[in-house]
Amino acid sequence: MKYKILIDGYYLAKPRGMGRYVKELLYSLSQTEFAENFKIFVLIPKEDKNCGLVNLPFNYIEAKKLPFPLWEQFLVPYYSLKYDIDLLLSPYNTFPLIGRFFKYRSVVTIHDLMFLDKSNVGGNIYQKLGNLYRKLVVSSIPNKSKIITVSQKSARDIKEYLKRDSQVIYTAVDLFYKENESQLTKNNNIKYVYHVGGVSPHKNTERVIQAFLALQLEDTKLIISGMSKDNPIKAKYKEYNSVVFTGWLEDAEVANLYYNAKAVIFPSLVEGYGLPIIEAFKYGTPVVTSNVEPMNEIAKDAAILVDPYSIDSIQRGILEAVNNEKYREELKYKMKQRLNEINAERMGNKVLGIFYSILSK
Repeated sequence: MKYKILIDGYYLAKPRGMGRYVKELLYSLSQTEFAENFKIFVLIPKEDKNCGLVNLPFNYIEAKKLPFPLWEQFLVPYYSLKYDIDLLLSPYNTFPLIGRFFKYRSVVTIHDLMFLDKSNVGGNIYQKLGNLYRKLVVSSIPNKSKIITVSQKSARDIKEYLKRDSQVIYTAVDLFYKENESQLTKNNNIKYVYHVGGVSPHKNTERVIQAFLALQLEDTKLIISGMSKDNPIKAKYKEYNSVVFTGWLEDAEVANLYYNAKAVIFPSLVEGYGLPIIEAFKYGTPVVTSNVEPMNEIAKDAAILVDPYSIDSIQRGILEAVNNEKYREELKYKMKQRLNEINAERMGNKVLGIFYSILSK
């Protein structure tokens, strides 16, 4: 008899964030021998059935798309009962509250607990409501549920604030690389460094801009993605032609920016993981990132670590990444070594190991 597992695929069509995580999760599981002992169902909104992943060897269940809290609290339990599942995997920091009274086991991925930070009051109304929903639900995860997280930093936060143990499984980016590999185009017409930023202060975009402008690098631009074309940071620096805001991008466009960049600048103040670090590693592009957790945990010695609060430190990091050719080659070797530890095979087998450990009891 095969155990039946249901994975919530609500955000499967979302290009970044939670969407990227659940895509990489499914792809990683598809690289394992899961079919020997498990039958995996993925519940997705019927509107997203053409998202590109339905060719993976899972059983897809289509349902009418509802706002996420309604989807998670009502539709997920309904289909869990309908298909008589043995285990539910909820990948988005929360879980169905009624599920604690059902017989199936559960696994919850908690990426970070930034939504518990009282100072985290920014964002639009949708983001604020989302944070409120997470706050209400996350503290109710039953003791019998297993928690996955994405970094040792998040694991310590979960232990401190939720008094729960969790297992760290690093998120791979193999699917992102595979899907966009055929669309890579070498571009020698423009020299640039690439910053994956955002309007939120924790993305540190303004310090990156200030550090870059102070360097006055000849014939080099700073390209910034991660926010809309019309944003307050762009308006503030609109007089500088060397700073380019791309607006929202497709994955292939992001991949090409990684591929052609002289360096990726990612000195965030706070992250749950830091996916752009590993994404840049896949393209062998030097990374300048923060010497704070979890960025230094994810990058280790394969990136240039800087003080994210110091414009001078960010400047030195950019110069090192762009001009020190010997160091660039050393970093490329170290990136490959790091990717031997963070990849789809490892991610998939570790998740599979959790399934075995729960269901074999």
